[in-house]
Order: sequence, then structure tokens, then C-alpha cells
Amino acid sequence: RVSSCSRWLTMIHSCFRSLLGRNRIRLHWQPPIGRSLASSSHPTRSSVFSPSPSSGVVSMLPEGYSETVKTDGHHAWYLPKTEDEAPVLKVFNSLTETKEPFYPKNGRKVTWYTCGPTVYDACHMGHARAYLTFDILRRIMEDYFGYEVFYQVNVTDIDDKIILRARQNKLFELYAAEKGSFEDVVKDVDRAVEARKEKLAAGKVNLEAELANAEEGARKKTTADELSAHEVKTQNFERLLPGIAAAKEAKNVAAVLHSARDPLSELLDKERGSQISDKDVFEQHARFWEGAFWEDMDALGVRPPDVITRVTEFVDEVVEFIKKLVDNGTAYEANGSVYFSTNTFQKTHDYAKLKRGGAGE
Repeated sequence: RVSSCSRWLTMIHSCFRSLLGRNRIRLHWQPPIGRSLASSSHPTRSSVFSPSPSSGVVSMLPEGYSETVKTDGHHAWYLPKTEDEAPVLKVFNSLTETKEPFYPKNGRKVTWYTCGPTVYDACHMGHARAYLTFDILRRIMEDYFGYEVFYQVNVTDIDDKIILRARQNKLFELYAAEKGSFEDVVKDVDRAVEARKEKLAAGKVNLEAELANAEEGARKKTTADELSAHEVKTQNFERLLPGIAAAKEAKNVAAVLHSARDPLSELLDKERGSQISDKDVFEQHARFWEGAFWEDMDALGVRPPDVITRVTEFVDEVVEFIKKLVDNGTAYEANGSVYFSTNTFQKTHDYAKLKRGGAGE
């Protein structure tokens, strides 16, 4: 669950809510009376296409937009048409690298989709930080600028992590219920600890080799980050070992199971995972942790969404969409999974367009 360390986040959040309630918050805004398309403090930007009615040139702009703006090294951005005279919210635009007036497509109505949690375990500080930030921004838009925000959060309630964690928890529960002898439990724990050591050692060797062979750039940085994360996993595992040793010394079966739960669950899953096929096991696991997530959000004072959607409610649509991607060549099957083909996609689309220089960077 969100730890007591989140209190400072809650205090900041409460201050924003209080300020908004008294209309004392001060944000930069200006009436929409026109804007410059160039700034000396930002990369060069220009109007790509603004034909006059008499030019005889047919505009290629999407409906509802007045102008195409192009900033060096970036994909084009379309300036929306608006007749709104209310205070204008400005947001940073990754395509122009500057703040732009925010104009909804439909008057003062804003539809906002937020990717919610993958509910396989308890919330942590990262969840608290993310959803408090979203809530502050939402309150500013609704309570200060007066937008009608329709806020949707999607919960990922089925994926590999959820299936794995639910299966491991169930297997550990069944194993503990067997009430095996102290000697048998210790043998299994020793095998589990040794298996985890070997897995971590092999993972480190592979990542170090990949890092040594990676060219400078995004891939090298990603591999370095993965190696750092792997080192943290190794440290966390090593912290378990003194507790396991103490429990074995005390000949306390319950303490041994408790201290060795993670590596033992991993071993049980490898050896007995095929025994767990009941979908209710996975669903109950997801429902439990989703409930815990909403309890934490309520405790932090986060305003609830207008609608909650879940992946399990749209599995048929997801499958059909993936089939279409495979059929048109933008996805492919490999090793029992389906992968998105970035090479095919970028033949007809601007891939990674929010980054300066695109996919090459």
C-alpha cells in the first residue's frame, strides 16, 4: 500500500485543492488574440501551409484546424480553430518545443484518457506521485479554467505479471497447506535459493555482455538501466538470506516459509505452474489489488474518474484489433507472442514523432 512517506504528497495536494477552492491560484494566461509563430528562445518554426482562398490551392489540413506549424526536426503540428474567448490554458507542445494555447475540439468539453495501474501488487510511491499529479492538473482545468473534463482511467486487470503473481501466490498457499516436515521444507527452500542465485548470476552476465556490445545511443542507455535494475533485484534477494538462515536455525517452518516466500514461489511456479488454470484465481487477484488501489487514491484525496474501463471488458475487441494488425503487416507472431512491427509502420507513418529526429534518435 502507499506508505506513510506519501504524506508530504498529500499535503502538497491539499494545498492545491485549498488554493483552487479560494480561487487564489495564479496561472499564466492570455486572451486568444493571436500568437507569434516564431520565438528567438525556441527552435525555428514556420507556417507550412496557409493558402489564401484565391490561390487555387486545395488545403490538406484536417477538418477543424487552421494552420500547419513545422518546427525544425519535428513532425508537423496542426493549429486548431477556435472562437473561444475564455482564459486560455497553455501546455507544452512536444512538436513545437514551446507552450501553446490549449483549445478543445468541442467547446469547453475535454475528454481525458489516463492509463491506470496494472493491478498485480500493492501501490508504491510512483503510483502516488503520478495520480496526484494528474489530479492536480485535472482540478486546475476544471476548477480554475472551467473546462468540462470527462476523465477516463483504464485498469490493466489481465497480463503476464498478474497471471504470474496470482499463480505463484496460489501455489505458495497450497504448498503451505500441505504442512510438510521441517526437513522437506528446508530442502525445497535450499533448491529455490540456489535456483534464484543461478538465475541472477546468468542475467548479470547476459546484460553485461549486451552492454559491452551495444552501440552508443538509446539502446546502450536502456541496457545500462536494465543492468542497474538487475543489481537492485540482486541486492533485494541477498537481504532475504540472513532471515532465511535465522529461521532455519530456529527450526521454525512458518518463519522459513515467510522469509523464503519469493524464491520458493518462483520454484513452485516452475515445477507446478501448469496445475493452476482456474481463471477465477487470476480475476480474484486483480480485483483485490484494484480495490486496494482505489482505496489508496481515496486516502490521498484523488478525485475519482468519470468512468473506469478494464482490459478484461474488451478482450474480444483487443483480439480483433491485433488480428487486423497482423493481416496488414504491422504486427507479426514470434515465440508465442505478437509483436508490433515498427519497420512496417514507419513506412507510412511518422514513428516516434514526439522525439526530435524521430526513431533514429
